[in-house]
Amino acid sequence: MVKYSARINSMDYLAITRLDILDKMDSIKMCVGYEIDGKPIANIPADLKILAKAKPVYEEFPGWKQDISGIKTYDALPAAARKYVERLSEVVGVKLGIVSVGPNRAQTIVLKELF
Repeated sequence: MVKYSARINSMDYLAITRLDILDKMDSIKMCVGYEIDGKPIANIPADLKILAKAKPVYEEFPGWKQDISGIKTYDALPAAARKYVERLSEVVGVKLGIVSVGPNRAQTIVLKELF
């Protein structure tokens, strides 16, 4: 659904907010697509009856199990966190723009691709 939203809104960059909420999770599932009747679909169907049959396809990622709220640079994020957001960017087809690691403005990591 994020990929669909990115396409219809012509997104240039993704803003991943509150990544820190996932800090304590053992694993994280990401929906990377959908299947209808066992066949992958490339686009979200306009017919709601067909869409109701869609089943999500998940990839599972290991959690990073550490507090990231004090991290100031992207490279300092745990490898598992970087892998997760980079895969999200790849699935959506939009570059990462910012990643926040907490609710405060100072906890926002702006990536160099914006400059």
